[in-house]
Amino acid sequence: MDKQKAKDLVQRESLNAWTKRKCKGTLQLCTGAGKTYAAIRAIEWIFSLNPNANVLIICPTEIIRDDTFPKEFKKWKKTELLKKVDIKCIQTVYKWKDKHFDLVVADEIHNYIPEDGDYKSKLYEYHKFFENCKYDRLLGLSAWIPDKKKTVIRKIAPVAYTLTTDKGVELGVISPYIEYN
Repeated sequence: MDKQKAKDLVQRESLNAWTKRKCKGTLQLCTGAGKTYAAIRAIEWIFSLNPNANVLIICPTEIIRDDTFPKEFKKWKKTELLKKVDIKCIQTVYKWKDKHFDLVVADEIHNYIPEDGDYKSKLYEYHKFFENCKYDRLLGLSAWIPDKKKTVIRKIAPVAYTLTTDKGVELGVISPYIEYN
């Protein structure tokens, strides 16, 4: 199976697992497996259900907001979707209250989730977005979620699908690698 077919399979399987969790979950896919494109596929599906859907993508950095996501939409010839989506950094949206979204895509969701019991960190402040706003569907994206955050992430967007780095290499989704210590 070629690399693109393998990625397509992983993305379909992961999005199917997400929909089975009532569209509230996290895709934990190794770097290079196509998390961003999976998100674009989910966004496209939401707009097929409701052309006036309110979709928000939350990013950890301005570079991802201004460069990475727009380039991905353009790469996959989905610029019409890009015009309908709001892309914001977590540093902006964590202050929002009482907003409603049909879909929230939380890129690098582990960056917005505190460790269990940590009520003093900035991550706890970021986490308040998920408490103060409403959303029908939540798609979290992450390559890796630290064990200390898994209790909190289970409450917001439990991991729906995991593709480890080793499995990604086995499927040909990413290139073989060497670990250096």
